[in-house]
Amino acid sequence: MVPSSPDSDDDFYTPTRLLDVDKAHGNRIFLRLQEDVIAQNGPQAGYVTLSHCWDSSPRPGIAMIEAISRGIAIDQLPRTFQDAVAATRRLGFGYLWIDSLCILQDSKEDWEREASEMNLVYIKASVTLAADGSRDSRGGLYKTRSPAAINPTIVSPQWSKSLRRDWCLQERFLSAAVIHFGETQLAFECRAWEACETFPTDAQDEVVRDELSKYYVWCRLIEKYARTDITHDSDKLVAVYGMAKVVHFLLEDTYIGGMWLKVAASQLLWSTRPALRAASRNPLGRRPAEKNAPTWSWASVKGPI
Repeated sequence: MVPSSPDSDDDFYTPTRLLDVDKAHGNRIFLRLQEDVIAQNGPQAGYVTLSHCWDSSPRPGIAMIEAISRGIAIDQLPRTFQDAVAATRRLGFGYLWIDSLCILQDSKEDWEREASEMNLVYIKASVTLAADGSRDSRGGLYKTRSPAAINPTIVSPQWSKSLRRDWCLQERFLSAAVIHFGETQLAFECRAWEACETFPTDAQDEVVRDELSKYYVWCRLIEKYARTDITHDSDKLVAVYGMAKVVHFLLEDTYIGGMWLKVAASQLLWSTRPALRAASRNPLGRRPAEKNAPTWSWASVKGPI
């Protein structure tokens, strides 16, 4: 079952927009607004999300959104999106959420509003399809693979390069269940169990999970965040509080000053990163005059950590 939101006791959540990919539409899909989805299905309509690498192609804008609302042919979509529609249908779901098609890319207001809800979108999804084997939206989910690649002596949690992207890590971190479409094999994971074609019963004991642990993802996100331009130093911990609430819900750990109590001994070993200062908008790595966080917290200094 999809877990409850950290902000609500309600198990159901419907994103602002969803792609209606029901089989009854044949070769066409439609973009539906939240109120229309709820009116037709009630608040319990399940949906699938897609986690994928973006490319340099133009971002869909309001005109594209309006076109999809009227209905477009599936073969007009990039290959990865086409495959995601097919996979969603085969899994028995009628709704799919793809960030680049469900968020107005040329509207700053819409993007900021939807970005603030993105944690919930992935937490409440029934399953996430991870396009791990594709570098962009043109690569597709399904790959031509050799059976020889399914070797029980060669196992790696890095089913693809996309897992190194911060957003892909975050999407995997938040999702209740993920189907990985890798370059050499399929894999599945949820919060209680995981498996792949190499180990179809349970891969937890065989796969090294350190780098992909939830605490690791938190550290990666904080490292990225620390390199961004923050107008007011006092905003640092405020800005990550929303994500911290989600992490607290998933880890059941105590949050203190940007860190987690169970792993405080290791997270206190943070340091500034001189090699990145030259490229950072906050290059000095010094403590601001205004006290904004405990001195032992990464949030107490400017610049990359």
